[in-house]
Amino acid sequence: MHFTSLFTCFVLVALSRPAAPDASDLWPDDKLFDEWATEFGTVIQLWFNEITDLNNLPKRYESAGATVNKESGADMIGRMGSQMELMLTFKREAVRRLVDTAEQAYIEHKDLEKHDLLENHYHTFYYAKLINKYDKHGQLENDSNYLLLNPHEHFDNIPVNINLSTIHVPTNVYHKAPDVMNTIKWSEKLDEVFRANYKDDPTLTWQYFGSNTGMFRNYPGMKWMADRETNLDLFDCRTRGWYIQGATSPKDLVILVDASGSMTGLRMEIAKQTVESILATLSDDDYFNILKFSTEVEYIEPCFNGTLVQANLNNRKRLRDKIENMSTQEIADYPKALTEAFELLRAVNTSGNATGCNQAIMIITDGAPQKYESIFLKYNWPQKRVRVFSYLIGRDASEYKQVMWMACTNNGYYSPVSTLADVQEHVETYINVLSRPLVLMGQHVTVWTGVYHDKAENEGEGNTEGLRMMTSVAQPVFDRKNSTMALGNLLGVMGTDVPLKELTKLTPPSEIGPNGYSFAITNNGYVLFHPDLRPIYGNGKTKPNYNSVDLAEVEIPDSDNLHGPHYSMKLRNEMITRSGKDGNLTMRVRVHFDNMKRVIVRTNSYFYRGLKDTPFTLGITLPMPYGVNHVMGIIEPRLVTDEMYHDMFLTKENNNTWRVANGWVYCRHGNVGDEVPQNNEEAILFFVNIGRHKNESMRVKYMSKCVKDMKLIEGSPLVPIGKLLFDANITKYLPAHWQSKIDSTFGDYGVELVWIGTRSGLTRFYQAAENLTEPMYIERNKQTVQEVYYLRAVDQGKDHIVLSVPFDVGAEKNETVVTMSSPVVITSKGEKEKEYKESTAAVVGMQVKHSFIADAFFNIINKTQDSLAWSCADDDMECYVLDNNGFIIISETYEDTGAFFGDVQPRLMDHLVIQGIYVRVQMYDFQGMCDKVENITDSATHILTPLSFIATTFTWFWKEVALFLIQFNLFNLWAADRSSYSANAFWGDWQDDAYPCDQQMALYYLNEKAPKIETDKIYRGISGCIDCDKTVTAAHITSTNLVMVAHDVSCYCPAGQDVSITPKEIKHDDDMCEYLRKEIYRKKPDTCVSHNPNEEGHCGRGAIPSQPSLILLLSCVVLNLVVCVPSLWQPETLPWQLALSSRR
Repeated sequence: MHFTSLFTCFVLVALSRPAAPDASDLWPDDKLFDEWATEFGTVIQLWFNEITDLNNLPKRYESAGATVNKESGADMIGRMGSQMELMLTFKREAVRRLVDTAEQAYIEHKDLEKHDLLENHYHTFYYAKLINKYDKHGQLENDSNYLLLNPHEHFDNIPVNINLSTIHVPTNVYHKAPDVMNTIKWSEKLDEVFRANYKDDPTLTWQYFGSNTGMFRNYPGMKWMADRETNLDLFDCRTRGWYIQGATSPKDLVILVDASGSMTGLRMEIAKQTVESILATLSDDDYFNILKFSTEVEYIEPCFNGTLVQANLNNRKRLRDKIENMSTQEIADYPKALTEAFELLRAVNTSGNATGCNQAIMIITDGAPQKYESIFLKYNWPQKRVRVFSYLIGRDASEYKQVMWMACTNNGYYSPVSTLADVQEHVETYINVLSRPLVLMGQHVTVWTGVYHDKAENEGEGNTEGLRMMTSVAQPVFDRKNSTMALGNLLGVMGTDVPLKELTKLTPPSEIGPNGYSFAITNNGYVLFHPDLRPIYGNGKTKPNYNSVDLAEVEIPDSDNLHGPHYSMKLRNEMITRSGKDGNLTMRVRVHFDNMKRVIVRTNSYFYRGLKDTPFTLGITLPMPYGVNHVMGIIEPRLVTDEMYHDMFLTKENNNTWRVANGWVYCRHGNVGDEVPQNNEEAILFFVNIGRHKNESMRVKYMSKCVKDMKLIEGSPLVPIGKLLFDANITKYLPAHWQSKIDSTFGDYGVELVWIGTRSGLTRFYQAAENLTEPMYIERNKQTVQEVYYLRAVDQGKDHIVLSVPFDVGAEKNETVVTMSSPVVITSKGEKEKEYKESTAAVVGMQVKHSFIADAFFNIINKTQDSLAWSCADDDMECYVLDNNGFIIISETYEDTGAFFGDVQPRLMDHLVIQGIYVRVQMYDFQGMCDKVENITDSATHILTPLSFIATTFTWFWKEVALFLIQFNLFNLWAADRSSYSANAFWGDWQDDAYPCDQQMALYYLNEKAPKIETDKIYRGISGCIDCDKTVTAAHITSTNLVMVAHDVSCYCPAGQDVSITPKEIKHDDDMCEYLRKEIYRKKPDTCVSHNPNEEGHCGRGAIPSQPSLILLLSCVVLNLVVCVPSLWQPETLPWQLALSSRR
């Protein structure tokens, strides 16, 4: 009885106890989350502002007289466009002076015989491959000359001689041949004009003349170095874009390849190499297609049936790959092939999908049984608008007359191509033929190339100095001798490089402002320069198609219906059309940055102008609405007192604690004299001192040169340096202030570095820690308004601090820093009452140890607020701090720091998107590079028997022997006066482990207009999971770009939608033909000279039979068997059986 009563009492007591609270009862309420987020944000803001002095900086700018001026983009593009036109005119006129000198020099020159040239002239020029070449005893080698070379900053520190030019001759051209030596002789007179041009325009870089003999005269003189990777000299000026475009008008080519049975084996290999060499001579202004014919005519790319395609790199590469698999069979039906070629050219003339200028049919064959006169009579005579070029493949000259007749009766040229070594030389002859009309008309057409790169290399150290992006201006040089003028001989092409950095200097970032930029495109819509042109990938490798990036591939409209580049967008079409007047429009776009891991959607205003007498259109982009406002304030150097100068640059705190943006032009100084410092900071001090020099003659001597050289920059020559002095004067107190604050109050707050970057390119900094976590941060972020910290701060706006950490830094398990930045915003009254204008004068920044920021956050969150409420310290509640693009700034697990939240908590990231906290946008990379995936075949299908292994090895060996003999033409060395050469450098950039591709990825940004986020309130929601409800709360952290996210760990939710930001390749397999044939608007070049009734040029000669050696004949037989009957030899996919194709 006693036990029963006790049990009953225990049960009653237990039942009377309150039930244990569930998760929803313990979850902090919205008010508490709001208090946490507000307190953490307020602490960061007060602490940051106190150290950086952010609150006082706007007042200091305004009290110094800084104002906010509004400048229309139309005025800006008008001024910058005029300056750029003037600079390009200088380059064009420099080339014209060289052309006039060259033509007159050739008129006055009398050709010398080989003996006279060698005796009297050889040692008077500098052969670039042999200068300063010493033997093991330290003596100059035979034929080598000594030339004084000194590194020159203007030429990327390459050792040069600015008094002389040097000569380069291609590997396959004998440099002592009479035609080459005579060209060297008469072109000597160019040196004087080279020097005069450079003196008149110090922005000129390389000036050069490319002769039709292959001789290349280059100024300033330099030692010619072989390619670093291959150790080969593959350069031939006649295959360069500037030479080909300068020598001819645009062209439409139909390439007919004989694929009959007689072309089997080595002949087909030579034919393929011939096609490749022709493709290498085409430019973006040309159109082409390739057809093979035997009993039937086939387009080698079925997607291009019945049309010509633009000869951009992608199309050339695609068709070049197609010819690799071209097979041979049966007999050649010439009537079908010629008819299809003529009908194709007629069709594209009607459709407009061609240049409509030079038109030609290139026939690659081993012979034709007839002339097929009736076909030419029907389609081409008597006007002969379509030229015919014939390439006879192989050493059998018995059937050359018919194909020679086709070329000679149709204003073309006939070339016998006996070996691989012959290909390059004979292909180039068609360029001279197409140039005849230009020569006979005497029209010096100026051409401008698209963008290309020049890898400058320091000879002394062998280090790559950088990738120089260029355009070239070129003009043809004509034979104007009375005795030979009627032949229409092209002597060569004259040109000069224009580094794009010289053009972008005319669009200063300090004038355009943060998040604005300049860009330019060609008549084809291709980018000349643009901040999103990314020519490099991987470990410094050049993308193969970097110079055919379209404007539609870098300006991405804000649209969810984008399945590829928006080639029809209005901005692109209007810039290409160039109606003769300036234009502008506004477009909402998606902009990526930080290695394509962040995105922002903004409205940009575009202003553009066609550059007169060029195919280029210049554009500038201004972010709206703040992009039209600019801070103005300058101090002229002559007004800088000794005290000001000392306080700005020479005090203990300011000595060596300031930097200037690289590449920005304050006062050109490269040509003033050797005593001028080349370091940007030292040069600034030099010119400030000169500008305030009491000796007037000294001041005038240098500042007049500065004014002369700066006449193209920002209207007034003193504006750039005046802006910098204005900023330097206002900010001179900051390093001492930062040091005082940190030493006296904030010494234990983990501050490592404090700085300010101004709109003028000045950076001041104070290093608070002896050892920095990122010791090179200032040196790598000197471009101020172009740096990510600056751009993000301006976008975030006044009274906000942007915080970030390095991507994925937590995975490295090393201590890191949080980078913080905020804009210094100046305000001025507007034109109307109660109207104000704002603009960013500078951005202040700070780096703080991550552990300090994280501890501050958790100390606030985990304070005892309510005994029943959870905090981040509880096991059931997990907290994160994310930035505005979804990257983790703070986590309870340090390894998560810097990771994308969707990779750590995919279901939560998806929930935040669904609830409108973050916005998911599709971003595209149309300059992507995808890794090649090797096809691995089941080894069981290729088990070798000993006999088949021997047969396979025997096959491979004879292939190599045959190729070696054919390629180097050993049996005929005694009849040659030039070295063999078959290397084709044009396709080198494509031989890699990656290929160009389109990619897309999902990126995220914080929705500032989301409910309760805008007002700094929290957003709390419930997302359904498998068998529970998960509580998730997100709260915007006051005055920052941060969001606090907390969730209930006790409820497990599997990953939902894929939220990864990893790029994925866009496949076009299902709509490949539609994708390839998409018509893209372009503007044809303005000038076309394709025919002249007075043409009398030579059209080629018959092949000279020669007796090949027995070993060569045997090799040919073996190789024919290998190619014709591959099934005899197993396995087909062994590496040594593919050796032949690897040589192509």
